[in-house]
Amino acid sequence: TWGVRGMEKLKQQEVEELKEHFSFYDKRGGGSIATTDLEGILKRIGHNLKGEGLKKLTEKMDPKGEGVISWAKFLKEMDTYKSEVNFQQLLLDAFKVFDRDNTGYISTCLLYTSDAAD
Repeated sequence: TWGVRGMEKLKQQEVEELKEHFSFYDKRGGGSIATTDLEGILKRIGHNLKGEGLKKLTEKMDPKGEGVISWAKFLKEMDTYKSEVNFQQLLLDAFKVFDRDNTGYISTCLLYTSDAAD
């Protein structure tokens, strides 16, 4: 079934979009996909996860190493994954506030000055 109980962070529209992408790989309609399909689904939703990150996410979705990911497990982990990605973006955006010259670094002097202003 395509239930969405317990999904706190994903909006209904996002669940429907994930369902559409999941169904593309769930050719038999049995509610599961091969773990090798995960990278393709992620690409379809705009995430280019590779290497160790893809391996860790696959292991979360298929902890027993059976080579199969159920819809329920996929949806649960995507809910968590979305939160982590959003948090990382929030941190990056906050960093950019202090990285005024776009060098990828923040001066300790700037941090001290910002702290003192509060």
